[in-house]
Order: sequence, then structure tokens, then C-alpha cells
Amino acid sequence: MALGLLALAARAADPTDPLQGSWALQIEGRNLVVLQLEGEAPRMKGTIQLPARMNLGLMGDGLSVSQVQMPAETRSLEEVRATPSGRIFAARRPGQEANEFGLRPDGKGGVLFFLQGPGIESAAVPLVRVAGGAAVAPEWDPGGNWMVRSPPPPSNAEMAEIFRLDQADRQGNPASIDWSVIGPRDEARRKRVRELLDANQLRTGDDFHLAAFVFQHGSKSEDYLLAHILAMAAQAKGRADAGWIATATLDRYLGSIQQPQVFGTQFQVGEDGKLKLGAFNDGFLPDSVRSALGVATREQLEAQMRELEKLPPAKAPVN
Repeated sequence: MALGLLALAARAADPTDPLQGSWALQIEGRNLVVLQLEGEAPRMKGTIQLPARMNLGLMGDGLSVSQVQMPAETRSLEEVRATPSGRIFAARRPGQEANEFGLRPDGKGGVLFFLQGPGIESAAVPLVRVAGGAAVAPEWDPGGNWMVRSPPPPSNAEMAEIFRLDQADRQGNPASIDWSVIGPRDEARRKRVRELLDANQLRTGDDFHLAAFVFQHGSKSEDYLLAHILAMAAQAKGRADAGWIATATLDRYLGSIQQPQVFGTQFQVGEDGKLKLGAFNDGFLPDSVRSALGVATREQLEAQMRELEKLPPAKAPVN
């Protein structure tokens, strides 16, 4: 009987609303904003503790934070309405207009926070569950700038398979690849990737990184330009190793508009059928920049060209 009463008491203590409890918006493990929520929808109430001033802005897939000024202050908090994106709360300070923001469960036991206002809705960033009585960290650099990112969505499995097939068609000695067979496959892959891109099905750094390779294997300037932009998006989404494909796509685009490449990533078939480095402005960039982006230095590039001289003539242009 005693065990049964304990179990009943534990169930009764469990929050029935997933937003109940104490939550913090954290930067580098430090509390910037702390929420205490109680009650249930549609009229939860509580408090929000935050710096006296700060700037929250929209930045890509998250929120930028700057101009944080202490001390912290506490405002009353109440739920005011529900929207398809989540539940909207108003933070009130006596004598001033309320500020609104949104909260919603993340489906994994956590909570997501997003800005709400006329005509805007930001990316949702995670809040961390904290102990009751948690407080805002006391010291912040008013000149500091931080980024709080949204949880990344899963990468697109179809994009990964398209990339796998793209690479499988390029295995082995370039001289033995029949590009008249590969070309139509490349075109079909680019068409499908474009459809995924237009449908907002490519959203992660991995997705954009792989898509850049597919469009790098295009047939016109617009393909190479898009490939370069996709590589930039991959870097912005956290794929630091997208630097190489960003350089290769820029080199290929420059070549397509009759300008010399600047990184030395592109090769072509010479009159003797051998692979050679394409037109190259070798004095444009120092080795330090090439190394920072994962591109061969001048010395390494010369070694690559010596190895290419040993290969048999290629059957068609390298792609």
C-alpha cells in the first residue's frame, strides 16, 4: 500500500504541461535568460529574468546576441495566445509595453525559444532545463557578440545518395572514364538536386556541401556559380571543410567566363591528350591563403603536375 501511495504521489508531481519548470537560454554554458513557468495552457504564468538591455537579432539559422548590459531584471510572464508555430508569451514591466516571444516543446523533452513580432518569426533556439532558483550570469561584455543556433535538422538522405552516385561515376583513372555516358547522368542528378533545393529539402551544412559537388560537375557557368554559392552556404552552416569545394567552384566558374583560375584546382586535356593545369593566375594568392582553404601550395601543385605527366592520354575533358 505504501509503495502504491508513493507511485501515485510521484505521478501527481509530474508536470502535465511540457513547458512547466525552469529554463535558460545559455551562451557558452552561462545563463543569459532564465524563465520560471507554472500552470498549464492556455494561461501559463511565471517570470523571466534577463539583462536590463540586450539586442537579439535574426541571423541565418539562429539568433545573434549583442549589447548585453547588466544588471539583470525580472519581469512577469504570461501566456497570451497559441499559433501554429508555438505558444506566445508576453513579458511585462510596469508602465511599459509588453515584449512577446514564442515557446514550443521540441518533442525530446526540451523547449525551443523564438522571437515573435509584427511580420517576423525567427529560427527557434534551444532552452536548457535548469534548477529552480537559477539566475542570469552576473557579468557580460557589453561589446561582445554571440550566436545561438537552432538545432540542426536531419540531413537529406536522398542528397547523400545522389552524391554517392556522382562520386561512383568518377572512380578510377580519369583517362578511362567515358564522359559521354556520365554526362546525361550528371544532368539528371543536377535536375533532381535543383528540385530538392527549390523545395527547401536541403537545409544542413552536409546537404549544401554535397550539392556543391554535384553542381561543380555541371556544364555551364550558372552551374559553377550555384555550386560556389552552395559551398558558401555549407560553410555558413558549419562545414569548415567546405573551403576546398568553394575554391574549386570559383576556379571553374572563372574558367567558364574566360578568366584564369586563382587557386589552381582545375585541369584540362592538352593537345597531346595529357591532363594539364588550366589557365592559372599563380601570383594572385599566397600559399598561406591556399593552405587556409585546403588547397595545394605552389610546390604541391607542381608535384601534382609531374605526376599527371606520367598518366596515359585522357579520352575526354576532366569533370
